[in-house]
Amino acid sequence: MRYVLALVLFLVPALLVGCADNQRPETSTPAGPTLSDAPDETQTVFQYTGYSREGTVISRGRLMFSLTNTTTRITGRWELRALADTMRIGPQNGRGMLVGNFTNAGLSMNLHPQRADNNIVLLGRLDRGTYAGRWEWITFAGVRSYGTFRAVRAVSTTASE
Repeated sequence: MRYVLALVLFLVPALLVGCADNQRPETSTPAGPTLSDAPDETQTVFQYTGYSREGTVISRGRLMFSLTNTTTRITGRWELRALADTMRIGPQNGRGMLVGNFTNAGLSMNLHPQRADNNIVLLGRLDRGTYAGRWEWITFAGVRSYGTFRAVRAVSTTASE
């Protein structure tokens, strides 16, 4: 038992130090493939609103990602502005890359795929231009906070309008 405790006490700080070097603020551009600031023709833009457990609006912004019929995986980016204390809602402020995948249960998105901790995960259904469900702020200790969200596909405009 002492050996397991010693191993845990050694590994956790080592992992945290390793993760701290690789973490970037939400407003920075992550390493690897990036998307331009303007969504391209293949990206779908959704206007996002996050709600607390009590139904209060806690964040607003956009989710931009590509939808294809050939894969169950999606990539894209997000831009959110927190309207509540981030100590209660987690890192739902700034911008960053997202990854997600379709499952039998719906569409799951991770707004912080570069992190092993401090993630916002969206779990919901995509139906007729609306992506809605539950958001969770997940840390090493588990789900720290949660609420609901609703994202509605934005109507595209053309240059001739």
